[in-house]
Amino acid sequence: MLATAWVVLEPLLTVGLVALAALAVGGPLVDRATVSAATSRAERTAAGFLVGLAALGLVVLALGLAGVLHRTLVGLLLAGLAVEGGVRAWRGSSPDDRPRLAPGLAGWAALAVLAAHLPKAFIPDFRWDSLVYHLTLPRTYLREAAITAQPWGFNGLMPHNLELTYVLALLGDQLVAARLLALAVVTAGLVLLMGCASRLGAPALGGVAALLALASPDVQHDLATTYTEGGMGAYLVLALWGVLGLESTRRGPGLVLVGATLGWVMGCKYTTWIYVAPVGLGAAWVAARAEPDPRGQLRDLGLLAGSALAVLAPWLVRSAALTGNPVWPNAHGLFGGRWWSPILAHQLHGKMSYHGRLGEEAKGSAEAALALPWDLVMDPRAVYTPKGWSPALVVLFLLSPLALTVLRGRWWVVVPAAWLGFWTFAFLPVPNEGRYLLPLVPILALAAAAPLAPLLRWRVAAPLARLGALAAYLAQAQAPPLEPAVFTPEGKAARLARNDGARWAPALEALLPADAKVAFLFENKLLFWEHPAWADTLHDAPSSFELLRTAGSAEAMARTLREAGITHLVLNPRNARVYLQRKVPTALTHPTLLPDARFAEEVAMFRQLLAEQAEPVGTVEGREVYRLR
Repeated sequence: MLATAWVVLEPLLTVGLVALAALAVGGPLVDRATVSAATSRAERTAAGFLVGLAALGLVVLALGLAGVLHRTLVGLLLAGLAVEGGVRAWRGSSPDDRPRLAPGLAGWAALAVLAAHLPKAFIPDFRWDSLVYHLTLPRTYLREAAITAQPWGFNGLMPHNLELTYVLALLGDQLVAARLLALAVVTAGLVLLMGCASRLGAPALGGVAALLALASPDVQHDLATTYTEGGMGAYLVLALWGVLGLESTRRGPGLVLVGATLGWVMGCKYTTWIYVAPVGLGAAWVAARAEPDPRGQLRDLGLLAGSALAVLAPWLVRSAALTGNPVWPNAHGLFGGRWWSPILAHQLHGKMSYHGRLGEEAKGSAEAALALPWDLVMDPRAVYTPKGWSPALVVLFLLSPLALTVLRGRWWVVVPAAWLGFWTFAFLPVPNEGRYLLPLVPILALAAAAPLAPLLRWRVAAPLARLGALAAYLAQAQAPPLEPAVFTPEGKAARLARNDGARWAPALEALLPADAKVAFLFENKLLFWEHPAWADTLHDAPSSFELLRTAGSAEAMARTLREAGITHLVLNPRNARVYLQRKVPTALTHPTLLPDARFAEEVAMFRQLLAEQAEPVGTVEGREVYRLR
């Protein structure tokens, strides 16, 4: 019985500890930046949690870059802050005269949806990006006590602030704690989304916006997982909440809160820069209207931009030091830099911008951009969005500019910011996987509520809007999975063993010497590998072949690997066959990029590496193991 209870309590206690520590850091910062007496306690708590969690992530970044990211040190820091956070929460629990957040029927329904996904968070089901980097990177950093990188390591070279917050959840090595933390972040974002509606003078629409934000199957699919788009969306909402709360006096702390939040989101993934810019422009517009003096306007803009840059700077400096390009893998025409190639460029801007109906070169064209709203709902696979979006969300969003003919005030920040973010994504030739739009969904949902705002003058309008939003959610509701067996130690262990790598990693560990350092070939799902290693970060643009091209020969590549401490090679032949037989998506090995003769030469060098520079050791779960000579 105790063991079964501990399966549930351990990750909950871990996330509770992280939440209290975050509140200890973020609560005072939010109190200083939020001067409005109309801010509810729920909003302050949600904002304090998000701000504090971001600050703790920056501490993890600093410790990792300094090479002192020791589990004990971080645990002691977290425990000390959690005690302070607990005291703060206790003192703040007494009644006061602040207004309460009133979610209404729709808001409570949205919160109930998130609560229904709580059992899903306990399912140790880790796929795709969680196996590759969302959880693999933070586990690696904890194991190495440092933030490490490898040549051609696509994911580890880019900024990933949200993954650093997972380090805190993984201190006890409870993988499901990271899923719980991700769900808590989304919940805080939803509370602040309802707070945004209150700050717009339409609190009745807060729950409507929350339900619209959850109505898309794509959003529901990612709930209680470690995909980071939902978390980035929560922080974008935090920034917008800060913008809508900027006061005519004491704007400084509020601008720092907004700017720092935007800088932190920019350090989550480079694709979020598209969405950050419109919110930042909205903040600049609000600040400029409140300050008639040009010098004061410049000061406010400096605070906004300076705080964003200060938070983002560590990633820019790290990237410049490692690659020579502060915004790797972008702007190579401007900055140049190492560990970039035409193959990776095509993978990023070709394969990931592939449009299923219109073709590989369609992204960025007017036809593809104007088709995006339709495709997100009716043909989602055309834009790498197999689950699809809610038609109610998309239709109301498209109608939102009409509401500006009668709405005034800061609706003129929300709707233009949503449209600028959406259509910038639609028209720019940038990676167009539909999930890259998910961080913008909460702001799109708030903009989608704008056409309903003028109708609130009629008493019957608000109940109808709530019921309509509930119907929109229920029309595409995806029942979260429920696996009661995972709440027992045996069931949890059995479910964990079904993940890719949970079986072959221990078997490979038993085969290799304790001091082995492995370079994996055509294998990047290393969540369960507990030793130093290099991953082949992308199967369709393999870093192993980039190393081979750079070295120029099998012998030179083997020498490079040995100099890096690599002792063994592990090949996934199934993944290798797809590449070697030129069956990768959107023809990354097409003769235009790799002429036949060049491709044949590279394949020959690769086979020579295995045949002459290494010797077979054995086979584990279909993977071939070699020792470097």
